Amino acid sequence: MPRLRNIATTTAAAGLMLVVVFATETASAVQLYGSVAVGPPATRGTIVSVNQTNSNISYTIGDPTTRGGLTGLAFDNSAPGPSGSLWGSQAFGFGSTSRLIEIDPDDGSLISSVGAFHTDPNDVEGSDMSIGDLAFNPVDGKLYAITSDRADPNQPGPVDGIYTVDTGTGLATLVGKTIWDTVAGIAFDSNGTLYALGFDPDVNPGIGGTNMLFTFDLDNLIYDDTDPLLLEDNTRVTVDVNNELFNGLGINPLTNEIYATEAYSGDVYKVDPNTGAMTYTGTPGPGLVSDLTFRVAEPGTLAVMGLGLLGLAFMRRRRAI
Repeated sequence: MPRLRNIATTTAAAGLMLVVVFATETASAVQLYGSVAVGPPATRGTIVSVNQTNSNISYTIGDPTTRGGLTGLAFDNSAPGPSGSLWGSQAFGFGSTSRLIEIDPDDGSLISSVGAFHTDPNDVEGSDMSIGDLAFNPVDGKLYAITSDRADPNQPGPVDGIYTVDTGTGLATLVGKTIWDTVAGIAFDSNGTLYALGFDPDVNPGIGGTNMLFTFDLDNLIYDDTDPLLLEDNTRVTVDVNNELFNGLGINPLTNEIYATEAYSGDVYKVDPNTGAMTYTGTPGPGLVSDLTFRVAEPGTLAVMGLGLLGLAFMRRRRAI
């Protein structure tokens, strides 16, 4: 039976190589993008490629805005095309009105400026908003946004909370009010589960509050005009970094690993959704990386790569016979 054993051994080895190579290639099939909200004029508003291991800036992709910063960045990976479209929330100072823009993902140039985020189509200026973060839901294909603190909290305007946004007009529709301070980041995992990392002043108020990672099931949303955002079976876990504020969140759609950015230092952390443990990965700099989003390779590329590796395993098997 030596020949059969050789066939089995060769096939198993080829299969193992297929799994290892495919896993490696799949991991490299996503690219981490970062947006810069504040910093030196030369870097403010730029989009950079961020190393997922040490958070170093690999290179600058481009600058869609010459003056404003980018508080939020999101890829629509549910859309057709190599990586979907790229969207950003552009701001011209803390608490200022944010504008929705579409960005070329290859060179970071501005494709279009949709206009101000707003809640009333008949009064755009009177209902404009300051946006802190953006995220696309891969399940329903909608763009979500969370508001940011206004420079003047007494200024009239839309309530703080999470909204869906029409990418054609910038019109925002309230999903629910937030129960945490509005310095927060949001992101969806590959299953359409919404995560938010924010500062909750009502938890441990004796020390000024606590950072918490929230997990929301939007299919079981309970909301009315008087209560804050409430969800059935929602979970929240206290993270172990509480001397900083987090304003950006990104989730790798292939591994569901969660990355967060700190508001004042630009530090990047990986977050364990089960324990709240945070692992510091680095500080990109210069400028503060305010948000993170992942670009996914074209689905066809992954399919062809997989078929090629299967073909390699098959050829090795034939040679063994």
